[in-house]
Amino acid sequence: MRFIPRFIHYLVLLIFITPIAYSTNYYVDKNASGQNNGISWVNAWQSFSAINWGSIQPGDIIFISGGTDSTVYYERLVIGASGTPGNYVTIRNSYEAGHNGKVIIEDPNTNTFDGCIYMSAKDWVYVKGIETRAGIRACFIYTLCDYVTIDSCIFKNWHPNGLTGGVKIEGNNNFPDNLNCTNIEIKNSIIESLPLYNLNSTDCLYGQGVLKLRIHNNFIHQRNTSTNNMHVDCIQLYRTADVRIWNNVCVVDNGVQGHGMILGVESRTGQIDTMICYNNYIYAGGHELGGDPDINAAFNRWYGNNSRPLSYWIHNTLVTKNSNESPIVMEYMGYLKNNIIVQFGINGQPPSWPLPTINAGNGMYFDPPCYVDSCTNNLIWREWGDIQFYGMFNGNGNNGTPIGWSGWVNTYGGTGVNSNPSFTNPLGSYDGFILNSNSPAINAGGNLQAFIESKGLPWSDILGNPRDSSPNIGAYEAESPLGVDDYFPDYPSNYTLFQNYPNPFNPLTTISYSIPASSFVTLKVFDILGNEISSLVNEDKSAGNYKLEFNAANLPSGVYFYRLQTVNFIEIRKMVVMK
Repeated sequence: MRFIPRFIHYLVLLIFITPIAYSTNYYVDKNASGQNNGISWVNAWQSFSAINWGSIQPGDIIFISGGTDSTVYYERLVIGASGTPGNYVTIRNSYEAGHNGKVIIEDPNTNTFDGCIYMSAKDWVYVKGIETRAGIRACFIYTLCDYVTIDSCIFKNWHPNGLTGGVKIEGNNNFPDNLNCTNIEIKNSIIESLPLYNLNSTDCLYGQGVLKLRIHNNFIHQRNTSTNNMHVDCIQLYRTADVRIWNNVCVVDNGVQGHGMILGVESRTGQIDTMICYNNYIYAGGHELGGDPDINAAFNRWYGNNSRPLSYWIHNTLVTKNSNESPIVMEYMGYLKNNIIVQFGINGQPPSWPLPTINAGNGMYFDPPCYVDSCTNNLIWREWGDIQFYGMFNGNGNNGTPIGWSGWVNTYGGTGVNSNPSFTNPLGSYDGFILNSNSPAINAGGNLQAFIESKGLPWSDILGNPRDSSPNIGAYEAESPLGVDDYFPDYPSNYTLFQNYPNPFNPLTTISYSIPASSFVTLKVFDILGNEISSLVNEDKSAGNYKLEFNAANLPSGVYFYRLQTVNFIEIRKMVVMK
């Protein structure tokens, strides 16, 4: 009769496990001393070059050890495998004790093409939790790449050697016919250039020939004060289509001759592609080196090719200080709504080389004019005197250039606020967008909820706080309950149920899981016969990472299963209680 419980045991295993397609975990640890085959921490691959990419299948995860504190890998990570739709190949840091220190890549060769992290002709790749230093580039995504996500990485101090970009995404130059880097996402990361590097091309993020580019929740810091001033921007895009940029902090230090964002975006032939900049804080510190170059916090750049996209600048905080800076320049028509657009001088005094507050002028490119009724509810202000416009505007039956705030409102029918926005924190700090409680921007914006949500973006501020029908102007709505230091939310891109830790355990263990979208979630524990022992989660959950403690004090020793289930996902893992 002993075969009956054994039969039940195997039947339960089949019921629980057979429908589930498990991914395989692999491991890299330069300090491992085992068989160098990647199947465990003991037998981890001891270098990136040792990775057997032929064994990596869609859905697999390669964990890289950071040791107990940090581990530096003096080599390039060249990614050699692709996933399939919905099943990423993931390369990431580890969260396990003993391996959850920083993973740092320092490419010692500053004359190579690749950079610290490199991929070409790879699809459905997810890179997370890696820090790079040195190298000719931090991360290079080069042609024929589709669905690539870079998440929660730190990229610093690359040596570009005249080649553009800390993070560079380069598709085919033959835009728009063969736009072959598509669906690229850069999020939750820190990108910071060297403070002084006497070569150009230290753009923090450069994109060329990219379709469907998503950049969000990053801190991007341009520090290079070299007087060789080509490509020293926070973000530069060239001949790129269908772009969303939101919830980023971009800081250009004083003395840097670069832009916050210079966005050369186009629309494909026969398409109506859009470019949306939403909830960004862009600070440009200006320079006192004379009239050239003129640089800007935000630049709607038009390179004279193909069709102009629909361009939206909504709920941004655009701030400049000192000389040679405009908060925004448009070489083609943009919709400006609910933005803070302000200029500060030098210790309250006029700068030596002031530029216009809003520049809508380049006779070679700007056609049609900037329509004033598409530029609503902005706070426009200049510290040392009246605001200044440049270029061609159309409003209230008039064509020309508004003269100051009065001309904007009375002659051209413009709306908005002309007052100091009253920031709480120092200009150029990572949280410089926060408003005092008496700011004139409070509740002065228009209700754009329907439009924003129709574009797949959240009706919330740069910190994730919800907006209502009377939002503030600018990127900031209210103090986050998490605090500004938690500004970069770490949203997962796929469903994951992690192995509990510790395992085996007595009596406490931690279970972690991630969901990329809001869903009704259940997390239940079962015994070996399939009986439900405990229901740990049974409710709606927002996208995010979660962990909880499970207490097995009342359970006997043995094998148990825990199951995560959502509307379109289910996964089961095994844990062992050992008393």
